[in-house]
Amino acid sequence: DCHGGQGCDTMCDYNGHTTSCRDRVEWLEHNEHKSCGAAHAKVIAECPVCRGQCSSEDMGCQEDEYDCHSGWANWEQEWSVNKRVWCCRHVGNACPEGPHDCEAGWANWQNSWSMKKKTWCCFHQGKGCGDEPPVEHGCDTSCDYNGHST
Repeated sequence: DCHGGQGCDTMCDYNGHTTSCRDRVEWLEHNEHKSCGAAHAKVIAECPVCRGQCSSEDMGCQEDEYDCHSGWANWEQEWSVNKRVWCCRHVGNACPEGPHDCEAGWANWQNSWSMKKKTWCCFHQGKGCGDEPPVEHGCDTSCDYNGHST
């Protein structure tokens, strides 16, 4: 239901909670680790009043860094470590299994670590990410959404 406002400040009811389209997108980004575009798409699906009121451009969403659906059939053989970590963090695809000891074999990690270990260590400790820059570790900023603090 619409409660006034305009653009991304339009209020909507979802699952018994009332919040703005903007706040819902930002909450999904930070708490469900979705990309801005994926979070926006979910908000539009869950809260139709936001459709036509709050575009992904209004939210400042950029193109996703990786296409997490392209190559999904062979992701274990084809995807880079950073693509795996990014897609896990933002879309929930290709999440690493673990834990792994990221100190063991560190001196020769490029040749001795399995792809699963590289992915896990890159995701959790920023090690073994390859030639690409290390993946940032989540957000340490607390967030309050509908009375829940994270």
